[in-house]
Amino acid sequence: MMNNVRMNRRNFLAAMPFCVLTLPQYLAGQNAPVPSVDVSFFVVGDTHYCARVDDASEMDGISLANNRALLRWLNEIPGTKFPYALGGGLVPEPQGVLHLGDII
Repeated sequence: MMNNVRMNRRNFLAAMPFCVLTLPQYLAGQNAPVPSVDVSFFVVGDTHYCARVDDASEMDGISLANNRALLRWLNEIPGTKFPYALGGGLVPEPQGVLHLGDII
């Protein structure tokens, strides 16, 4: 029986980690063994790179400050501890950053 959960942006984003982690198992078949692969990446969205009114080739001050703060924060995450509820351990260096949209 299908659960009637309305698929909005928040529900979609919440489901993405599950989909990414289960897709190899689905593609390989339910009983086929899937080799373990450690992959680490960050997911961001809604960064809104707003341009300056007088020069559209540059970011406005607020947008620039917010995005610099985001980059500083992302760079500080590797090596910090995962919560125990997520299995513990240390956050590894990411192989990349996935930007989900709303850049401008």
